[in-house]
Amino acid sequence: MRDFGFVTATVTGERYADMLQNRIIPSLADKHLLERTFFMQDGAPPHIARRVKDLLRRSFGDDRVLSRHFHHAWPPRYPDLSTCDYWLWGYLKSQVYRDRPTSLGMLKDNIRLQCLTITPDMLYSAVHNIIPRLQLLLRNDGEHIEHFL
Repeated sequence: MRDFGFVTATVTGERYADMLQNRIIPSLADKHLLERTFFMQDGAPPHIARRVKDLLRRSFGDDRVLSRHFHHAWPPRYPDLSTCDYWLWGYLKSQVYRDRPTSLGMLKDNIRLQCLTITPDMLYSAVHNIIPRLQLLLRNDGEHIEHFL
């Protein structure tokens, strides 16, 4: 197996809070985006740990966080709003399985390698696509929109 510098770890509330506090929030602040960012996350247990909720409230306020235990809850099981669900996982799956991995090690290597090939332009395009998706959701009274896309 190749070493890509990745470390495998379970996402816990502490690890998630550290990532937010030490990477995500400072990056948004450095780019002068923190004050106008709406932070969206699902209700996974690490996302609603007390330290995470406190950090998000201090950084974004209750009104700019879409998550369980905030004023605006993330819609449960709603793939139309998640960039990972409507783009990233499908893209990665198609790339990772292109050469039909035959072992768990090969599969992990393919995943790591393909993650490294995702460019900032690809991410920007995927995230920017949320605007027309939200407009379509509004026109359809919040109903699922996958059949329109």
